Amino acid sequence: MKGSSSSSCDSSADTSLFLCQDCGDDASTGGDDGDENAGADEYNNESDILAVKESQGNEEQPTAEFTQKSSENEPTLEEATKKPTAGEEENNVMDVVDDNCFDREEMIERAHRHVKMAKAQRLLYVTLVHKARQHVKLRLPFTSRSYTFVVDYGQNMELPVFNYEQPGCSYYYTPLGIYNLGMVDQAYNGVNGDEEPHDHMHAHVYHEGVGKKGANNVCSLIVKTLRLKNLLRENESGGELNVVFDNCSGQNKNNAVLKLMVWLTEMGYFKQVNFVFLVVGHTKNAADRIFNLLKLKYRKCNIYTMPQLVETLNESEHVTIHETQPSDFHDWETYLNHFYPNYSKSGEGGRIKQNQIFSCEYQSNRSGNKLNAHLKQSDLAEDDVVLHNTVKQGFMGRSNFPAGSKGFRDAVDARPAIMKDALSNELKQIECNGINIFKQVEMATKYKKIIPVEDRVDILYETPCAEVMNAVKKEKEMRKSSRQQIDAEKRKVSKKLKMEQWDHEQNKC
Repeated sequence: MKGSSSSSCDSSADTSLFLCQDCGDDASTGGDDGDENAGADEYNNESDILAVKESQGNEEQPTAEFTQKSSENEPTLEEATKKPTAGEEENNVMDVVDDNCFDREEMIERAHRHVKMAKAQRLLYVTLVHKARQHVKLRLPFTSRSYTFVVDYGQNMELPVFNYEQPGCSYYYTPLGIYNLGMVDQAYNGVNGDEEPHDHMHAHVYHEGVGKKGANNVCSLIVKTLRLKNLLRENESGGELNVVFDNCSGQNKNNAVLKLMVWLTEMGYFKQVNFVFLVVGHTKNAADRIFNLLKLKYRKCNIYTMPQLVETLNESEHVTIHETQPSDFHDWETYLNHFYPNYSKSGEGGRIKQNQIFSCEYQSNRSGNKLNAHLKQSDLAEDDVVLHNTVKQGFMGRSNFPAGSKGFRDAVDARPAIMKDALSNELKQIECNGINIFKQVEMATKYKKIIPVEDRVDILYETPCAEVMNAVKKEKEMRKSSRQQIDAEKRKVSKKLKMEQWDHEQNKC
């Protein structure tokens, strides 16, 4: 999805893929960022423009003459209490009505644009799926083919789960949280490549002791899935990668995930990468439907261990379950920060919140010493393309090249090799802290008593060491003591207030 280049770029780029099939191809650009060399392009990042704040001490004090004039203009008591005439009162009412009408019109316009954007993004999503399936049917080679995926987290599950028959005492227990990230290949044609293209989900299932649900987890599992499907090849570049998300900022729509988009194309894995976000309130996608298929058997039985859960979820032919391990999660955020700047926070909500389409194509988006990502609010023809320079000033490895414009250009050219070498040293595995000690104790002392005997040997129900047991016991005692102190203080304050109220009533009498 290329947009037209800004006035500072050397050549214009095609915007047709940004637009719906019925739209035109005319798209103007927004502002762009620059680079460090003075000889090539002017560095014009918005963060370089600083607002100068005046100190409060420099404010001029009103003079005596001004104070006197102000007091002379103040209305008298008679003027202030004078009842407005019928004409004046009607004018005041009309002013309020005009303001209300203006607010309503603005709200209607905003709602109309919201619906237009939602429809445009939905049409774009459908178009990308159709394109990927057509390429499968045409058996296009890897270098020319378009791939479309949907990435989303499903609703949290529980373990142990008593969906068939629940012991009454477990109602007050807190089970282990189970997370499930689904990555749907929307043009899957079977293991042998002889099936009609259809949706197939790679579901990465793990419990809360293995990992969280943040940006690093999303990045790690996207890369893992692409490697499992042999789409990250070192010797050739794929055609186009499209990934569709909902609008969750904590998981998907954030700096780390959007930097991964640029990394996938700059490393040469794909010629073009597009991350598309559906509009808030209109994010229904293929992953949501397959999550329901995933849980058909889950909702009807009791499950006590992770192997049982994986076996139960793997019943659907539309799903492949991957039991995620701690070694699958890496600190992509720190690694990518070595090479890419954050997206600008200027404007209402910043560039990340404002825009729903993020695209990068290495060959056409490279301008001088810049590598521009193309940002667009939606696939509407009326929305302009905004350029974001993804080359960080002083990125890792820059110091190995001479200063100045030519040295910076050579460093930018060498970035893919530098980033590849840095993978082994800078992309570190996220430290796994395991299951919370309070949950460990609860699983071993409460849940273990109510599950089948043959499942009590599972590692999830292993009795913690004496040190952990004592730490939990001590913490609970401290919390209980703290609650008692708080309750005593509340009673003391309440009693004082009642006494003061009683004294007040007595004085009135």
